[in-house]
Amino acid sequence: RPGMRVVSPIRATCRLAIDTAKIDACGPPTFSTRRPKASDSAYFKRATSTMITVRPANDKDAEAAIDVVRRSITILCVDDHRNDQTTLRTWLANKTPRNFVDWLSNDENFCIVAESDGCLFGVGVLQRRGEIVLFYLAPGEQRRGIGKTIHAELERKAHAWGLDALQLDSTK
Repeated sequence: RPGMRVVSPIRATCRLAIDTAKIDACGPPTFSTRRPKASDSAYFKRATSTMITVRPANDKDAEAAIDVVRRSITILCVDDHRNDQTTLRTWLANKTPRNFVDWLSNDENFCIVAESDGCLFGVGVLQRRGEIVLFYLAPGEQRRGIGKTIHAELERKAHAWGLDALQLDSTK
């Protein structure tokens, strides 16, 4: 995947220097050349509450979390996969509920979800070596502070693990 490398030092407060719109993820594949808008209710469910809760993910979150990831990749990362079916299939191949459960069971991973009103709107996975391997928001949920909240929680965990920096490889 083409992309940029973001390395952020761990700090007490979160100053997110990452363009979360380019880190978000998508669910059920739709292969339109038009980028869906937040008003396309078939693709988006807005968080109606201002209260976003970030918590450790569990097995019951697998389907909803992977739906967020797959929709984000499919819808928000068109500039990177260009609706090329082979590229998209390859990118989405390991984004399955089964793999999500496996990621949760790995003690080297810290996985969190962001939710509001019982719906998941974001997913983040930090590996103990300091790499953020998943960081996705549901389409239509960018610029609402959800990504910043996820990032802050990942930084807290990294600090608890004694890490000095985090690394995130992202699409452009």
